[in-house]
Amino acid sequence: MIASEDVIDNQLGVCTYLIDNLALRVGNEKGEDEADTVGCCSLKVKNVEFPEANTIKLDFLGKDSIRYENTVKVPPEVYQRLVKFSKGK
Repeated sequence: MIASEDVIDNQLGVCTYLIDNLALRVGNEKGEDEADTVGCCSLKVKNVEFPEANTIKLDFLGKDSIRYENTVKVPPEVYQRLVKFSKGK
């Protein structure tokens, strides 16, 4: 899916990679009365940094408002897609 020409397939492929390899929970939309916790599908650009090639840093509040902070090497295709998804946002 990551190598597809379709943006939706790219997003699904990257999400699947992050959920499978980093054990991130899926996540979903929150109501106004809920804490601003994040999962894979609700990551924001502010939650992802690119400190060096093929490396991402994730920093966000996860389930039960526990901070998740992790810097990991990812395959080039995952890195490239995340950079592309983040541009201009």
